[in-house]
Amino acid sequence: ALGFKHGKHVDFNLPTIGQYNLTEPLEHYRICTRPVDDAARLNNLLFTMCRAAGVEIDRFNDSLRSLSEVL
Repeated sequence: ALGFKHGKHVDFNLPTIGQYNLTEPLEHYRICTRPVDDAARLNNLLFTMCRAAGVEIDRFNDSLRSLSEVL
């Protein structure tokens, strides 16, 4: 009832990097731990969830924006 889109995977890094190079595991793990797109922050998701639940907040820790991709 909160309006979230379910059943899909949103990859914020792929549009920036083009494709993952799985032959170089360290490079792949570097992207996983330090996303190349600021929208990939977990706190952006938590901020979006709080706002959808009616919590009136301006930010959640280091969040930058609400994620329209999941609404």
